[in-house]
Amino acid sequence: MGLYEERLNRIKTTCNLEEPDRVPIISMIQTYAVAYGNGKTQECIENKETEFSVFRKYLEDFYFDGTYLFGVNRPVKMFQMLGNSMFFVAKDGITLQHRDNCILEDDEIEEYIQDPFRFLKKIGLPRRYPELRKPFPQNLQALGAVLQEMLKFKGYTDQLPARLEKELQMPLVSPTLSEPPLDRYVGYRSFSKGMVDLRRRPEAVLRAVDATYQIVAPPPVPLPDFPFIFLPVVTTNYISRKQFEQFFWPSCKKLILQYLGLGAKVVIGFEGKCSHIYDCFLELPKGSVVALIEESDIVQAKKDIGHHVAISGGIPIRLLKNGTKQQCIDHVKRMIQECGPGGGFMLTMDKAPLSAADVNPENLRAVTEFVEMGGN
Repeated sequence: MGLYEERLNRIKTTCNLEEPDRVPIISMIQTYAVAYGNGKTQECIENKETEFSVFRKYLEDFYFDGTYLFGVNRPVKMFQMLGNSMFFVAKDGITLQHRDNCILEDDEIEEYIQDPFRFLKKIGLPRRYPELRKPFPQNLQALGAVLQEMLKFKGYTDQLPARLEKELQMPLVSPTLSEPPLDRYVGYRSFSKGMVDLRRRPEAVLRAVDATYQIVAPPPVPLPDFPFIFLPVVTTNYISRKQFEQFFWPSCKKLILQYLGLGAKVVIGFEGKCSHIYDCFLELPKGSVVALIEESDIVQAKKDIGHHVAISGGIPIRLLKNGTKQQCIDHVKRMIQECGPGGGFMLTMDKAPLSAADVNPENLRAVTEFVEMGGN
């Protein structure tokens, strides 16, 4: 068995809630890799080969059994070509930041509900992308250039799993991003307005979330059981259990079940705390999802739902930044001892590091080497 097959088997065994030869450790990396490789994020946005080289160095210098994501992950160059600055590189030249943006106003919600695709085409997307507001033929020329870039971006991302397998023997765990319908609706409204809607216009939100489902739903095409689908979740950290059950879970559960029906597994990445809602995963088929946990008690999560879903996390980047090597190793050893037995647990950082200051690389190296050697 080659290194790639060994790593992949370790990941699959764990996610099937079986006990592997040892606990896997998975990379959860974003622009920290750019800082580590002495690169610039804009250069990575402009040139995908530059991006590959920068992120490759990180994965070669630290041991991982797989990586959830690889690269900048979003088509920022296309956004820039259309005049949008919703995603922008910070002054440090490294961190990619997000600016809140509203393309759906209060008095337009009903129009959006009636036909979301028409609304986005006529109003929403031109509002978000200034180049589309220019007169003909400038708008058409801008769209044509972006479509060409989109084909290049898709060609690059489609070949990433095979390229990482060939060149690094590295499984790319979840290269395809999805989004819960409520999160997408809130993204159109802007976070501040969208969250207020839950209180001020709950019935409209329910109808809008239903309308949004058709935008985020996957095409009815069979999917492999690996790589997985990555479903980042933001809104659950800011809503109550009652709001979760009313506005978030019905459509998100439907989306997850649709992916499962097509043959895929789903990695659900929670921002912030999720202990108030993670028991809902017991409603999903056993062994069908991976819960990527950020701030909630991961040992308790393993006790509560680890018999039904795989759990991932357990390495606080705050500890990697401020702790000693021994403190980091001792913590990871405890995570393996308390969460590893029985399978269904993968180590990863609790948050994706973004800047050079987020992680002490010597601590990270100590942890990854400890896990690679068996974690005992």
